Amino acid sequence: MRAELDPARVEQELLLFAQKTDVDEELDRLVMHLNEVRRVLDDKGQIGRRLDFLMQELTAKPTPSAQRPPTCASPTLPSTSRC
Repeated sequence: MRAELDPARVEQELLLFAQKTDVDEELDRLVMHLNEVRRVLDDKGQIGRRLDFLMQELTAKPTPSAQRPPTCASPTLPSTSRC
């Protein structure tokens, strides 16, 4: 028995896989927070609250793209997606 592959469905699945494995957004977030930590450490004065917030942000569990809902901007997503 041989299964037929629908090219549109294969393209859709590849797009979803690419979206779920993209970690650029999380890396950008981490770099931004690290740069802010450096800036705050160079400041004079009270920095405790700001550093506390930044440490919480740095240690927060990133939300992998696989756990996010699919983007509504994609024309190849099925119409049953929650957008």
